[in-house]
Amino acid sequence: MKLYRVLVLLFFVTSSITSAATTLKLHQDIELLAVDGQKVSSSLLKDADSLELDNGQHQLLFRVVKIISASGGEKRTYSSPLLLAAFNMRNQDVITIQLPVLDTPKARERFDLDAHYQLVDNHNNPISARLDRLELSNNELTHQLKPILAQYNAANKNASVTAFTSPKQSAKTWPENNADNAQDSIDPFLILKYWFRQADKDTQDRFMKWAKEKDK
Repeated sequence: MKLYRVLVLLFFVTSSITSAATTLKLHQDIELLAVDGQKVSSSLLKDADSLELDNGQHQLLFRVVKIISASGGEKRTYSSPLLLAAFNMRNQDVITIQLPVLDTPKARERFDLDAHYQLVDNHNNPISARLDRLELSNNELTHQLKPILAQYNAANKNASVTAFTSPKQSAKTWPENNADNAQDSIDPFLILKYWFRQADKDTQDRFMKWAKEKDK
């Protein structure tokens, strides 16, 4: 019955996490790069307009990527500096990163110099957040993001979160929603937990029934 007991625990832990989750709504112009010190898989968020986060401390790394009209009717891509936001969620149902209007060159230049944005709840009330930015090369962003964020969080900077000072420590929070990181953690429980959460209720029930019969 060992496997069945593990899966029963998995079900109740999953249920409790889901009930305490907050929905982070993702603006179409926001490219989310990391959550809680962990690099976000682009495939995970493909076509997603929201993300679930548990109550507690969180840190987002993102940038604004916007297709704009250039002279002669051509289109080009505007990409903002890398932005960090650290905040503590306590029973908010929904939070949103509220961006200013960036339709003009002057507005984008102003945003590059002083990225003014807010985190707001579902009533449009501001949520307290500590903001900062990172200056990284493309190579650092692609290959060294996790250790750079760990170093940043250990440096007591404006948007640092000490709970995410180690990539190994922070990996405990994000794999529940990220298959790539769950597999990287080499923890079978986290991998099971991730895929169990992706299934619908009927599939979960079928799996629990199979596990109970398998373990007899």
